[in-house]
Amino acid sequence: MKRYMKTLSHVGVLTSDIDKSLQWYTEVLGLEEAFRLYNKQGNLTIIYLQLSPTTFVELFKGNPNQPQKMNTHFAIEVANIEEAVADLQKRLPPESRRKERDEIVVGTDGSKIYNFYDPDGNRIEFMEFIPTSQQAQAMARVREKSSE
Repeated sequence: MKRYMKTLSHVGVLTSDIDKSLQWYTEVLGLEEAFRLYNKQGNLTIIYLQLSPTTFVELFKGNPNQPQKMNTHFAIEVANIEEAVADLQKRLPPESRRKERDEIVVGTDGSKIYNFYDPDGNRIEFMEFIPTSQQAQAMARVREKSSE
């Protein structure tokens, strides 16, 4: 197996009530809020929580008109996303590719992202945190705090 995989990046959790979930994950589980993401209209869509210096839980604001899932995806941080995707695509069957956009994209958080699906339709994400990504900046803040 190629060693481009570094660690589990984050777990995405679809919430029915993002405020209630934020309270639970921070107060019960003890995670700290790292940052928030908003759509183009300025509405909150995602809250990132810091699980460890390099791992996050991503709370997605659910839509009351949508059926709820237990989770939306999981992500694996990779060192070089272009290399990782090229290697993956050698084995990835067509039905596992993202139909609407089978390419590496830059997410709203500034990271490089590639999505694909397992046989049950669960989305898996490869991510590379470039220095300007919000995750890289949050990790740098944790490193600075721990060196004080």
